Amino acid sequence: MSDSRSALISLQSSNISVKTNHVILDIKERFTTLPHGSVSLAWIPSHIGIEGNEAVDALARAATVSPPAASPPVNFTDLAESFRRDCFTNTIVKCEADGLHKGKIYFDLFHRHDKPTPWFTGKNLPRSMIVTINRIRSNHNSLAESLHRKNIISDPGCACGSREESLNHVLWNCGRFERQRRALWTELARLGLSAPLNAESIVAEPNLSACSALHRFLQNCNLLV
Repeated sequence: MSDSRSALISLQSSNISVKTNHVILDIKERFTTLPHGSVSLAWIPSHIGIEGNEAVDALARAATVSPPAASPPVNFTDLAESFRRDCFTNTIVKCEADGLHKGKIYFDLFHRHDKPTPWFTGKNLPRSMIVTINRIRSNHNSLAESLHRKNIISDPGCACGSREESLNHVLWNCGRFERQRRALWTELARLGLSAPLNAESIVAEPNLSACSALHRFLQNCNLLV
């Protein structure tokens, strides 16, 4: 009798793999030495007033703090969470150390060490939008200012005559895209956003509806940021 339904299911299952806990394998092996049908498995749901179950729970908890008679082998799957946590922590430490001298804008404005998954996880967004927002957040794009900063081109200037073709210039000021910008401002106003704005504040959390508006604006301008 057990209140661990998952353990009982494992004992009843005929599937065995390298991930099967050694305790389950040991119990299964013992079953084979007993007459067929002599063992029944019963699930006892927890905390519904079944007499004796709370006493059994107390004894089980007491056993966890008692020194073991011997050191039992630990199944490697029991260590998976520890490995995952250590890998995540070590990666964050390495990334933050790198962020002291490269990717500084990203680490200053967007990096969140308490979030183990990317901002777009579970959002069902188009890949082109995810790429665009990630490029904005990383401060690496195909506009002249970014390409000049990486020594790919010699002139950071914009075709409209502005000294720099930066993302914020293209979004809010460049005279080449006045028609597309009117549609952008209409959409942002509907979301309760008004000037002055910058791309960094929109993609910081990010505001997904506003990010979608920025993405559409850049597409309408035929700009592959």
